[in-house]
Amino acid sequence: MLPEAASATLPASLRIRFSAGERPYLFWVSDWSDPPEGRCRYKILSKSLPDRSLDVLVLQEGGPLRRRALAQIQVPSDSPAGWLERWVDVLGAELAVRFERFDLRDVENLNEWRSIAQRLGWTRQRAVR
Repeated sequence: MLPEAASATLPASLRIRFSAGERPYLFWVSDWSDPPEGRCRYKILSKSLPDRSLDVLVLQEGGPLRRRALAQIQVPSDSPAGWLERWVDVLGAELAVRFERFDLRDVENLNEWRSIAQRLGWTRQRAVR
């Protein structure tokens, strides 16, 4: 279900440039699991771009690498409504994890974003500009 990608070339965090019209969209965070290679969880981070398309980053946290980018996809603005949510459901089933969804579409500026990120424990501020 994940697109083929070289994790060495993918970003390990989602940079949101408010000044360029980018906004947080929907984020998903899985429960911690214990696969054979060790304890990990997955994050799916998405942002909307000025053209109404979505940039989506899939991360795996835990294990010896701490954070590893698994895939980055672009969802065109003309994709069917709910496409990303259905994709996350299928990915969760394939990974055998349950995702909690965070709707961040109402965040309009950097100060709001920082406040929410701090409240949720996502204080990696270098990922946001």
